[in-house]
Order: sequence, then structure tokens, then C-alpha cells
Amino acid sequence: MSRAPRYASLRDYLRVLREQAWLIAAIALLAATVALLVGIGRDPTYEATATVAYEDPANQAAAFRGMRDPDVARNVKRALDSPASSGQLQDAVIPTPAPELLLIDLTATSEDPEFATQLANEYGDRLVAHVNREEQQQLLDQSDELLEQVEGIPESQAEQRAALQSEANRLRVESRNERPMRFFEAADEPQTEGAGRLLRNAALGLALGLIIGIALAFLRRAVDRRLHGGREVQTELGLPLLGYVSGAARSSLFRRRRRDGEEADLEAYRLLRKNIEVLREPPPRTILVTGPERETGASTVAGALARVQALVSRRTLLVDCDLRQPALEELLGLESGPGLADVLEGRAELSAVIRELDMNGEAASAGGDGAVPPAGRLACITAGERTSSHPAELLGSERFRDLLRAVSQSFDVTILDSSPLLSAVDTVELLPLAESVVVCIRSGSTTWEEALAAKSALTRFATAPAGIVVTGLRRTDERFAELGDYTAAEASSSSTVPR
Repeated sequence: MSRAPRYASLRDYLRVLREQAWLIAAIALLAATVALLVGIGRDPTYEATATVAYEDPANQAAAFRGMRDPDVARNVKRALDSPASSGQLQDAVIPTPAPELLLIDLTATSEDPEFATQLANEYGDRLVAHVNREEQQQLLDQSDELLEQVEGIPESQAEQRAALQSEANRLRVESRNERPMRFFEAADEPQTEGAGRLLRNAALGLALGLIIGIALAFLRRAVDRRLHGGREVQTELGLPLLGYVSGAARSSLFRRRRRDGEEADLEAYRLLRKNIEVLREPPPRTILVTGPERETGASTVAGALARVQALVSRRTLLVDCDLRQPALEELLGLESGPGLADVLEGRAELSAVIRELDMNGEAASAGGDGAVPPAGRLACITAGERTSSHPAELLGSERFRDLLRAVSQSFDVTILDSSPLLSAVDTVELLPLAESVVVCIRSGSTTWEEALAAKSALTRFATAPAGIVVTGLRRTDERFAELGDYTAAEASSSSTVPR
């Protein structure tokens, strides 16, 4: 199966830049630093600036043509008697226009401050002479053209001949006085090394570093086998996207008082609950939560989903079906005790392992009386004091099916927190028993091969509709920023829990 394109919109490109911002910034700063150090390590150079002025904006173009004219550079070389070639002298002088002031700065760079001054001033002199001579020559050429026209006019048209002759004479006189460019300010000998060169080196290094950094960011992304963001996950799996969960959600799962940003986590689970309800009609009562591999946040999602189910007055049972590496006891802060494995192996009764929890994750009762929690409470069954040596057989047994049928008589919703889908066959035994399946994909961790393998397993073994939850996102991501803005406004006007 071929991969879907990763860059379907501008947002996808911007997301890569945002995710790799630290790499781009580090390379850019490193390149700028190296360029700056290289510049400092070289022999000191000095900059001297002479300024020329012009009368008409059209003269600016003539000035830049003069800067590229080899005759000007040769005249400068000859005047300074420099061993450098005319091309080297030309490259050592940089013109910088100031059009609003009708000025051009000529900045000469050299390791000798005196020579830098001489080069800037001489180039200014030669450039002014070149431009003025060029303008004068244009007037002389126009005068000659008029004189040629006079020769072609019959003497009988004396009046026309006289007018053209007069205009030609005027242009010739004007050419002698034409000075469209003048030397405005001579260069002073620099006393310190020019800082402009170092700044230019640093700027060029920064620009080059940014280009390299951006290229490496996209190269790194191209070889990255991990899935990033909801759009990419949904595109690869082709399953409904049920919700997003932040990477910090575990710490706020059952906290009494919420901190900044944690209300958005709870709202994300409320949206997840609602989206699961519309996966099928009627809403599912047995929900299986899993992931392709470990560390996808499946146990956190299962625990939080159970909590928000109880918050809407549903009798909710959370069952830890991961009999190999159970996580719910630690996640909920419960003491070790008998659980699912003990019931399935005949060491304990079902009523003895059901633990009632309040909304803060504390044990309201340790089980033993078989009481069903009232609305607003939830119950859980942990994996047990010791894990089983044959968990797949236990979960595929008729005894486990009887357990699910029994709890369905007392609870409105049963949530099964299972082991990873690809690590063992345990979850495959549970798939036919679930009325809906929630697959947790951790952004930036789950690879596309794992995701596609999980989808293949669901296609073969699951009979219920499945959906995706993207976990491991940052609270600063736009999905949580939107939730955070909304829930913050809601909290300021009401302290009740939404039903």
C-alpha cells in the first residue's frame, strides 16, 4: 500500500517548519556564528566611502554603467599605480544609491586604510568625469546631427536653416558646461576596521544557514517513518478521526483542581465521548481502547473516557484487560489487589474485584459487596495482583464473555483497556466482543507501518466500527488552543459540568 502525499496544503509545509524550528534556528545561528568568526579571523579590512551627486534620476543608470566600464577601472589603476588588476579594483568598490537624495555612496574596501581612502576618492573622480564626458558627448552628437540636417536643406529655406544652426550652436555651447554629476563628499581615512563587512558576513551566513536548515528539515521529514498530526494519521488509516489528546493529559486525568490548559484536555475527552456515540446506532456500550504498540496513551484515553462517561450520569466500568503489563492501578493510584485475572482463573468472585472510584480517582469502596456505583461515579476492575501466563486464552474464554454479559446488566458503559494490537494476540480475542474500537495513534511516535498493520488487523478481526484518537499533541497545537480559548470563556461564566 502506497503512502498518501504528506504535503496536501500550505498548512502541511508550515507544520514541518514549526516542528523543526529548533533545527532550522540552530543551523542558521551556527552558520552566522561561523561566518562571523571567519571574518574576524581574517586580516583586518577597512572601508572608506566617497559620495557623488547627480542632478537627474536618469543619471543614476549612467553612473552604474560607468561603474562597470573597464575604462574607468583602468584609469583608476593607472592613477593609483596599483599592482592589483583593474577587475580587482572594480570589485573592491561597491556603489550604494540613495535615490531620494540623488546621491551614490562609493565604498572601497582594502587591508590598507590609506589605500581604501585613495581608491574611493579616485573612483569617485573617475566616475564623475566619465559620466559628465558621456553626457557632453551626447550633446555634441545631437549638435552634429542638426548640422547634417542643415546641409541637406536648400538655401532658399534660409529661415529653417538658421533655426537648426542656432539649435546646434546652443547644444555645442551647453556641452561645454554640462556637469550632470559632481563629487559631493570625499572619503576620510578610516581609523577602525569596517563593521559593515562583518555584518554582511554574518547576514550571509544566517541566510545560508536558513536555507540549509529548511532543506534538512524537509529531508529529515522525508525519511521520518512516523506519523505527525491528525490529517496524516487519518489519511494513512482511512478511519474516522474521533479526537485529539495532549501529551500532558495523563497528569490531569483525575486532579481535583485544574490548572491552566487542563480544562481543554477534559473538553477533548468530552468531544471524544460524543464522537464515539455517533460511530454506531444505538451508541456502543462496550468500548475497546487499544493502540498499535505501547506508549500510545491508550490507558490514559481509556481512563479519561470512563471519567467523562460517568460525568454524564452513566454507570461506567473501566476494565484493565492488559494482563501482561497492566497500567490502570498505577494510572489511578490504586493499591494492588485482586482483579480480572483472578476472576477468570477462579481465584476471586466478580463482586470482590469491582472497585468504585469517585471523580478524583480515589477509591470510594474496595469492592466486596458487589454494589453498583450510582450516577456520577465509576468503577474499575484492575488486571490483578499477578499477571497470567496465558492471557490470550483467558480473554478468549467463555468465562470472560460471561463476565461481560454480567457487567452489562449493571453498567451502562464498559470500557476495555487492552494490550497493544500488534504486540500480542490478546487484543485480537477482544475485538469481536467490542461494539466500538478506539485506536490510539501517538503523533510523532507511531510509524506508518505500525498504523497500517493495525488497520489490517482491524479489517480482519473487528466486527464493530473503529475510529482514531491522535495522542501526544502539545497543548499549544491549534486544536487545543481553540478548546482552551472556548473553555476558558465558559469557565468564567459557569462552574457546572456540561451534560
